[in-house]
Amino acid sequence: MLLENIRCLKRESALAQVRHLMHETPEIGLDSVVHILQNLSPAQRAEVTTVLGRLDSGSSHSDQTPTASSSTEISSNNMQQVADEE
Repeated sequence: MLLENIRCLKRESALAQVRHLMHETPEIGLDSVVHILQNLSPAQRAEVTTVLGRLDSGSSHSDQTPTASSSTEISSNNMQQVADEE
């Protein structure tokens, strides 16, 4: 449980840093999204497409956004993919 809390805190810290950078330099937003998407698996890109479709439809139900566990899974898979490429 403690390790899970530490993982969540690290995730929140990283997200806060990304939000801060996006606020400071909004022009990097699209480039960042493209880079992230290029490093996702096809299944992960499909999940992102679904979430973006829900955003476009104007729906804001919390059950339609990725959960912390799915985001963590995406991050873990992404990190593994990058490690495999090196």
